[in-house]
Order: sequence, then C-alpha cells, then structure tokens
Amino acid sequence: MMSHCPASRFGNPFWMLPLLGILRLKSKDLIGYTAIQFFVHFPIVIAVASIMRWRSGPISWLM
Repeated sequence: MMSHCPASRFGNPFWMLPLLGILRLKSKDLIGYTAIQFFVHFPIVIAVASIMRWRSGPISWLM
C-alpha cells in the first residue's frame, strides 16, 4: 500500500496546502519555480532513462 510509503506524500499535492497557509503564499507564487524545475529536470530524466535503456541491450528491457 502506498499510504505506508514515506515518500508517498510527494505523489499527492494536498500536503502542500497547509504549508502554503503557514507560509502565507498563494499557489501562483510557486508556479514559476515549478515550471523552472520541470524544464530543467525533464530533459535530464529523459536523457538518463534513454542511456539506461540503451546500455541494457535490445531485449532485456522487455523482461
């Protein structure tokens, strides 16, 4: 069950709502930061996944 996984809270965005209230922020204050993180990390993740798939060989990714 994912509810017992310590990192499962990152999959659910509602943990951020109380934090926004405590810090007196609006969700629009985080959009720019989120967009920058996406545009920086997305190509890195795709590149690493492609390299891992390429290094694993043509058949082993099916198993």
